[in-house]
Amino acid sequence: MRHAYFISDAHLGAHSKVPSQVREKRLTQLLSHIYETHKQEKAYIILLGDIWDFWFEWRHCIPAGFVRLMGTLTHLTDSGFQVFFVPGNHDQWTFGYLERELGIKVVSDPWTFEYNSKKFFISHGHKIPPVPASEKLINTLFESKVARKLFKLVHPDLGICIAKKWSHTSRMHHPPEPPQEALERYEKFVEEMQSKTHYDFYVFAHLHYPIKKTIKGAIYVNTGDWLTHFTYAKFDGNTINLHKWGD
Repeated sequence: MRHAYFISDAHLGAHSKVPSQVREKRLTQLLSHIYETHKQEKAYIILLGDIWDFWFEWRHCIPAGFVRLMGTLTHLTDSGFQVFFVPGNHDQWTFGYLERELGIKVVSDPWTFEYNSKKFFISHGHKIPPVPASEKLINTLFESKVARKLFKLVHPDLGICIAKKWSHTSRMHHPPEPPQEALERYEKFVEEMQSKTHYDFYVFAHLHYPIKKTIKGAIYVNTGDWLTHFTYAKFDGNTINLHKWGD
């Protein structure tokens, strides 16, 4: 039976109390652990977005750094592991590089699948309704084909500088714990979904806060982050649990 691991919100490249390279090394340690533990049955690895604090693929250029992570992910896919990527609001600008060079399968948000007779509803979380008007405007802009084409015309050095400043400013306005409104919005969404279609597991990210709750017969999990919590979720073929790397 294949296990499945869910990891999100490493925000590699972002300034934080734990430096980006230290966080990247911890993340690659987990991925190496997954490889050693499951190299026979090849566990699934689902990256639930915002792995990079900023990601954009120009025609001949990607953001510098992250070679430890990309090398580890490539080793996993070359070894037969399936790695899936659900783009987040910070790293949604993928245009083929991850698939072509790293062997990662980029999937849509939300993403649903069934495994071992268990139904999963997967999302990074920034689109969970009702999305506040300001966030909806930003999401629309970032998903615009015109905006993406225009940004490709910007020199990478300038583009990355702009993106880092925006990301830092955005993070400064976020409280250390998610607001009650956001917590309730996610739970209400699960309740409403369950009243229409049954899923066994809902796995979200984006809140940077590890959560596991049972809601109307389903298990809702938020994977936390790799900025402060260093948490991930693991499905063992029957149920899903949160774990903290290093415990």
